[in-house]
Formats: sequence, structure tokens, C-alpha cells
Amino acid sequence: MFVRGTPRPAETDVWAGTNTPRNRVFEAYAGVGSSQRKLLAELHAYSESEPWIADDCRDMAHWVSLNLGVTYYRAERWLFAARELEKLPRLSMALENGTLNLDKVVELCRFATPDEELKLIEWARRKSVTAIKERGDELQRISLEESSTSGRAGSSSGGG
Repeated sequence: MFVRGTPRPAETDVWAGTNTPRNRVFEAYAGVGSSQRKLLAELHAYSESEPWIADDCRDMAHWVSLNLGVTYYRAERWLFAARELEKLPRLSMALENGTLNLDKVVELCRFATPDEELKLIEWARRKSVTAIKERGDELQRISLEESSTSGRAGSSSGGG
């Protein structure tokens, strides 16, 4: 089902192939996603060579921030997503074909698994970036609480 404001992949668009302004917008948008996916793949590959060292940067996120003009926070998120997308082919394709935008994909990479990709893509098409980020924050908070609880339980039963 199409949600207004969310681009559809060309193969599901009943008007695919028609030269309307609307479809040209979706086609251009898919091209943006394809370029962004390529950028993430190139960043991932380039980071393996540790280029930040020669450029006197603290780390790869610092290098990305300085050289691509994005915040350090965004650079960290891009680099994390670049690594995760190697394991998430459906999510990678959703970015590449314009089904989801970069901001949504970056947030989904925080908690997506290969088994849940399709379900999460459909869910994310109906949600704002903020809602996806909040879900990631919630899952991260739960994970931290669980590890803190299990850490305390392990330390209290281990000594003595």
C-alpha cells in the first residue's frame, strides 16, 4: 500500500514507464538513494585503509566530517550503517531504489536484523525518521538495562 509522501519502487508503480512529473520526481529520488548507497559502500571500503591517520584525524568519523562537511554525529551514523548494510541486503536495496531514504536507513541499521528486514522496511515506510530513531533509542535503552541487570546478578553471585 502506498503511503502519501513515501516513494514507491518503480516495479510496484502502476504508472511506471510514463513520463509524468510525479514519476520523474520518484525516478530522481531513487537515483539519490542509489548514489547514497554507493557513498556508504565506498566509505566502508575506504575506512579499511585507515585514511584518517595520514590526514591527521582522530578517526574515520572525524575524517568524514571534515572532508564531506557533515557533523561528526552523522558521520558516525553513516559509517555504522555502511558496515551494517553489508549484512542487510534488503535494507540496502530499499535505500538504493528509493523505497526508504538515507535517514530512515541509518536509523534502522541500529536494530535491523536480516530476519526482520522486510517487516521493518514496510513499517518504516509509514513512520517518520523521528519515530524510527526513537524506536532505536528505546531498544538501546532496554539492551543497556538488561546488560546492567545481568551484570549485577553475575557479580553478586560470583564472589564470596
